[in-house]
Amino acid sequence: RFKNGPKAEPGTYTLKLIVGDQELTQEFTLVMDPRVIAGGTSKEDVAKQLVLEFQVLALLTEARKLEDSLSGEQTKLKKQQQETQLDASEEKRLGRVTDGLDELKTKDGAYPTPMLVDQIGYLYYMVSSADQLPGQDAYNRFAEVTKRLSAVKDLLDN
Repeated sequence: RFKNGPKAEPGTYTLKLIVGDQELTQEFTLVMDPRVIAGGTSKEDVAKQLVLEFQVLALLTEARKLEDSLSGEQTKLKKQQQETQLDASEEKRLGRVTDGLDELKTKDGAYPTPMLVDQIGYLYYMVSSADQLPGQDAYNRFAEVTKRLSAVKDLLDN
């Protein structure tokens, strides 16, 4: 459901199209933009960028899936709460789920504080928006949001 996936490294690729019993293949070469090379970015820089880009994308996917799962669980528990009394463990679980969602999901309204899913999404945008070697700040931010997502998952497991 998420568009604008990661780029690919320069190199030779094979495209395969299968329609019914027909199979067509075509090789093509993906080259770097000469303007990027002229700006001082190397193939190695792009390779490092893509590694980080894939890591951030995997983390973003994990965070979004967790958010979706918790939203569904919260809806189910709240509906159950309205229909019948929740027992103590279910009440505790609802509290944890709500706390987890508060960490993950940006609230609606004017000028809300971006929460973890949006922060990871912004990091992905920054890392993937131009062919360049990521700065140390991108790696530091990735480590920070990874740690925060782990803390949210730990909160839910306790």
